[in-house]
Amino acid sequence: MHKLEFTLRQHTPLIHFQHHQDGATLRATELKPKLDRFILERLNSSQKQLSWVKVLPNNGVSLDYKLFIWVEDEPEKFLISSFIRKKDKEILNGKHIKTLAPSSYFAQEKEIKDYVKNPNLEFSKLGIMHKKNLSVEIRSFHDDLIQIIDASLEDFFVHENFGTRQSKGFGSFTRDVTTESSFEDSLLKHPHFQKGFRRKQLATNLSDILKIIQSEYSILKSGNQNTDSQIQIFFKDFEKEEGGHSIDWEKKKAKDHLVFKKGDEKIQDLRNNQNYQYVRALLGLAEEYTYPHNENQKVKIKAIEKDIERFKSPILFKVFGNRIYILPNCIDLTIFDTQFDFSNENRVLKLKTPPKKINETEVFDLAAFLDYGLDNKWETLKK
Repeated sequence: MHKLEFTLRQHTPLIHFQHHQDGATLRATELKPKLDRFILERLNSSQKQLSWVKVLPNNGVSLDYKLFIWVEDEPEKFLISSFIRKKDKEILNGKHIKTLAPSSYFAQEKEIKDYVKNPNLEFSKLGIMHKKNLSVEIRSFHDDLIQIIDASLEDFFVHENFGTRQSKGFGSFTRDVTTESSFEDSLLKHPHFQKGFRRKQLATNLSDILKIIQSEYSILKSGNQNTDSQIQIFFKDFEKEEGGHSIDWEKKKAKDHLVFKKGDEKIQDLRNNQNYQYVRALLGLAEEYTYPHNENQKVKIKAIEKDIERFKSPILFKVFGNRIYILPNCIDLTIFDTQFDFSNENRVLKLKTPPKKINETEVFDLAAFLDYGLDNKWETLKK
């Protein structure tokens, strides 16, 4: 039996559904399939025929090794949310519940409201953060496989996050031997990352890291009270030489036609929508949008032409220490030129996402968009 032992440094909280269990940490059941896929994508055709590549009954593929993870400390646990009211935070802190907000994790606002009314309730997920390194051991009868795994580990952990809300920087780990310089070199080895973006100034602490990620992604996709959405501005400026085609983002159209005051029965004209397109979908799908200034009305969104249940954001945030990175991943081509229904009660608005190309010209390049949309607080990492 051959062994490989190494340790992992944790950079951001892992949002965990088993937070109440002793020893809750990075799960081997998540880590091993991801590591298998990572290695298999890099094997040549002859290596894929070796005895340690196992075909599973469901036609999946697994590599022949066992993986074990253990920790030496009890993790810090955090209730992570996009927003927590001041008075609710005081109640939570009074119950010795540590909080991290704002952040890009939106799933627990209702649980917080319910907990404030009934403190006997438990939260479904908490963020866990280990101060001490995690120990990992890999065992296999195949020495050549152990060597391949060892050579792959640094790049693997630099390229991947774990747990819930991975694309927003949660669940970031690296081998303890990884330096900031080797981290950046490894980032740019990824076949899909043509370039990366590094925040020039270090964040001050964990709370600051999550706040910056939440703010930057919001500005890129939806905008905020002080800044317009960068993808809105990008497409507002978009005009092709051939045909002068322009694309307007969908937010105003959806609000004008679907969000209304009680008693307002005015029938809206839903025609002439060809210039209005669902541009925010290119940065990740939402199941609904809520309009807090309009009685929290909800507009539901559903693809009607293609089987697209989830399309995660192609923007990946990575964290090393207090340094934040943004990486443009590949966009799934099925998201382009797809029709969606936007609905609120008995009103429906049909809008398409932008096409991949117009007159043989690329409509949306993610790396170019980030070059356009990120301000001077960021600098470019290039291959």
